[in-house]
Amino acid sequence: MEETSNWIPNAHPILVHFPIALLFVAIAIELTGLLFKKYQQASFIADILIWIGTVFGIFTVISGLQAADSLNVAGEIKNEVDSHSLTGKITIAFFILYSVVRFFRYRKREKIKPAVMISIFLLGCIGLFGIYKTGDKGAKLVYKYGIGLNKK
Repeated sequence: MEETSNWIPNAHPILVHFPIALLFVAIAIELTGLLFKKYQQASFIADILIWIGTVFGIFTVISGLQAADSLNVAGEIKNEVDSHSLTGKITIAFFILYSVVRFFRYRKREKIKPAVMISIFLLGCIGLFGIYKTGDKGAKLVYKYGIGLNKK
């Protein structure tokens, strides 16, 4: 992959923060809607943020795979890169399915029952845990092993 600039070797670290922010904010909006009994309005906003965050997430995973392919590492570091990659793939697969579920729920355009609202929120929290685990593994690659740091 061609260098993005002379200080950053690939697009992954630039892209990665967008889906994290969008998806965390979406679930926070859902929680706010649940707490203040404004779920219909909050859910619509969360749907849009989740769909956009998932699209950004797909591009982030693709850029991460390209970044991993450009690495020349072995042993423990290779295992850590593979673990981060697998966790990212599982997390984005989850959010793709979650986005589809939300899309079909949105298409029904009927009032959502409280049990369904809470279930959708809890599913989103599971996805956020996946983001947390993926980010934790990515941070370990950067801060423990120096992957992606342009040391001169």
